[in-house]
Amino acid sequence: MPDELRAQMPVLKEMLKNLGIKTIEKEGWEADDILGTLAAVCRKNGDECFIATGDRDSLQLAHGGVKVLLARTKMGQAVTDIYDEKAIDEEYGVTPEELIQVKALQGDASDNIPGVAGVGAKTALNLIARFHTLDNIYNNLDELDIKPGVKAKLKNDKEKAYLSLKLGTISVDAPIDTDIDSYVISGRDEQKAVSQFVRLELFSLIPKFDLDPNKAAQAEEEETIERNISLVSCDNAGALLERVKGADVYFYPLIIDGSVTDLYFAFDNEIVVISPETQGYNDFICEFFEDESAKKYSFNTKELHRLACKLGVELKGVKGDLMLSAYLLRPSDSNYDIAHLCLEYGVKIPEFLNSLGTKDENVELASVIKPLFEKTDILIDDAQERQLLEDIELPLSDLDVEWSDDACACVIMASGGYPKSYPKGIEITGLSNGQLDGVTVYHAGTKLQDNKLVTSGGRVLGVTALGDTLENALKKSYDAVEKIHFEGAHYRRDIGKRALEANK
Repeated sequence: MPDELRAQMPVLKEMLKNLGIKTIEKEGWEADDILGTLAAVCRKNGDECFIATGDRDSLQLAHGGVKVLLARTKMGQAVTDIYDEKAIDEEYGVTPEELIQVKALQGDASDNIPGVAGVGAKTALNLIARFHTLDNIYNNLDELDIKPGVKAKLKNDKEKAYLSLKLGTISVDAPIDTDIDSYVISGRDEQKAVSQFVRLELFSLIPKFDLDPNKAAQAEEEETIERNISLVSCDNAGALLERVKGADVYFYPLIIDGSVTDLYFAFDNEIVVISPETQGYNDFICEFFEDESAKKYSFNTKELHRLACKLGVELKGVKGDLMLSAYLLRPSDSNYDIAHLCLEYGVKIPEFLNSLGTKDENVELASVIKPLFEKTDILIDDAQERQLLEDIELPLSDLDVEWSDDACACVIMASGGYPKSYPKGIEITGLSNGQLDGVTVYHAGTKLQDNKLVTSGGRVLGVTALGDTLENALKKSYDAVEKIHFEGAHYRRDIGKRALEANK
């Protein structure tokens, strides 16, 4: 077993124990033998049995009500094939029990099973499909209709064939507890299981095992205190506006079909909601957004900026965006919704039931905005990403990206010698303020040196232009390239040519 895998085994055992799943270990016995023994018991009892594995050797067990769920990868995706007697016959033309006879002939280097030298999978399958067993083959070898060359190979490696049969046969009599009732899932420790999944960042497994994500947060001492939250519907927009002036304001925007509707304001355990039906809603939004004294902490402020734009105002005083903070802390994550962040950062979501006795998730999510900021702000500072958040990410959230239907072409101007060694510090001319009219020049490997623009990398400039066709966009880029000069500069035309041909 590789050391990397061996180191994971104690963790896996602990995980299974926390989930109430019993594990079996028996010195001197292979895992396959334990599976085979339990499968034989299920077969005898008439129980339905499924073996989940990635080892094709287990296919020999797929009979008498036992099915093998064989995991494999197809086109980069994990798939599971279900094998029983019928499926094995359709794919191999033999019975499950005969598969091990096949392996005895062809061998398996990965399992140190020698087989018969010179007999491959196709020949082995053909022989067993016709004659079924090694005993039948060797007891009648001289009389069987087999090619002389194959017959000679079989004679020469008879001992290896029978050794391979022994090595490859899964035992069904391992000395283990065969009372199936002993293996019923029981005694799981939900809190330990969830906490372990969170610690290992295995978040997707939590719902798969039907675990409560709040159990992880309960492990943290400060989160053990139950919160009783209440909901108040705003009937006085002016009073709410006065309440948020000059304050740290934590609120959750309800976003439906890309549009902000209700705003849920969190004042400790009191949640105040204002909706478009509230009298003075638009006036409130405009004044609240424009008020810089109200320091705003929210989630997905990009949508708030869009709402502000629709209303003809500007969103000011934004001090925090949970989605952006979470992205900076874990840029490789694919999920930044609030419930996931609570799970990730150990914040318990308090339960809130409305007057109808049903959960109101919007209220619950609003209530954890501030606790999440308290957690993530510490981590942002520890990671020294405060300036990145405040000076770059938050201001960029105000940008509304617009897409053009025009074709775009970018021509890279590279240093002489690139992609191998190349000089640096060569002056670049032909650019006015780093750009050309009608063309965007992206600086990839440049720097200012003694008030001159010079090369400082292999890929120096990306000369980019738009056009109503790809051909016109390319022409603009190439025309601009001709105006830019630095010693040794070179670029390619073949890529653009291939693109034009593919675009015809």
